[in-house]
Amino acid sequence: MRSCPLLVSSFLASISAFACGVEPEPPAVTLEDSSSALLGTITPDGDCPLSSLLAGDRCEQAIVTCEGLAPATVRLVIAEPTAPLIGTVIFGSGSAGASLMEQAATGPGGVNPFVEELEGLRAAGYRVIQRAWQGDAPGDRGWIRGSEGMDASACRYATLVTWVAKRFASPTRAMCSVGFSGGSMELAQVLGRWNRGGVIDQAVLVSGPAARSDEACIGGAAAEVSCAAAEAAYPWECADRGVELSCVLGDDITLLVDTAYGGAPVCSSRDPSQAPQLAADSVLAPGIGVAAYPATRLDSILGMRDCGSGAATTGATWATLVTGAGGAAPAVVAVPGAGHTVHATPQGAAAIAEAVLAGCTPR
Repeated sequence: MRSCPLLVSSFLASISAFACGVEPEPPAVTLEDSSSALLGTITPDGDCPLSSLLAGDRCEQAIVTCEGLAPATVRLVIAEPTAPLIGTVIFGSGSAGASLMEQAATGPGGVNPFVEELEGLRAAGYRVIQRAWQGDAPGDRGWIRGSEGMDASACRYATLVTWVAKRFASPTRAMCSVGFSGGSMELAQVLGRWNRGGVIDQAVLVSGPAARSDEACIGGAAAEVSCAAAEAAYPWECADRGVELSCVLGDDITLLVDTAYGGAPVCSSRDPSQAPQLAADSVLAPGIGVAAYPATRLDSILGMRDCGSGAATTGATWATLVTGAGGAAPAVVAVPGAGHTVHATPQGAAAIAEAVLAGCTPR
């Protein structure tokens, strides 16, 4: 297992006061990590040209460096609360995480139900941070890239979330994280393999993740059994639309997983010979992955029309294998009428916000 301190550079010398007279806590210069995870380093890189649809936001940029991986640029679009501060929530977008989570939810005419819910969270006292792994250098986009595999790639988010928690969390202010699709994999990976449950008060996983990458990529008897259980457990809206509920990840998602292996078809080939590598890199890798997070409330949100991606069925399986605060299984919300991009629907966006309001509280 890993053992090493995390060194974090100072991130802006001063920050202006925002709504309700709330100021973020001063950033730490050095962050000692007491777990067994070897984290990376984070270096501030000034302001950045990225904005959201949230009023009065700002963008800060930093460079995250992990051993064996190319440096990654992360942009944090931060919107302060408009009521007394309760906590901070990081929202992670899907795919490789190069965009803001809100962008996938923008519909015709610019209507975005997710942004409305984010503004509601701000009004309730939450600082909203949307992370985007993107930079100006060629190839500097996304957390899941390199040649060292899924687990190594997750060092980037493990480093980031630890720093954000150190900067903003306190005994009276919660630190929470929401991950959608590829962002749910990112979040689950840092819980299961990077011991970040100790710094995350609540984790909300949307449209994913896969507990075992070998089963999610290749399939097999175990995947079929899990999928049959998931199919029986929820009111999927697939058969009535003539769509089959997938037990394995869709082709586009398998190609995304491949980017963690230098583009080699480790997942997309669906080759059983790749199973040992994928299993070893999994959230719940045999003998390595941790399934109990006693300090973290867990929530799972699944779209009942997410039939072909395989993300919903693997996410449903993950929810049966892990436990959070108090030994409780994740609270699963099955959202009717929602596809893979759950938060593009009013009911899906509301489900995410309601989960945060109910569970993002200081431990």
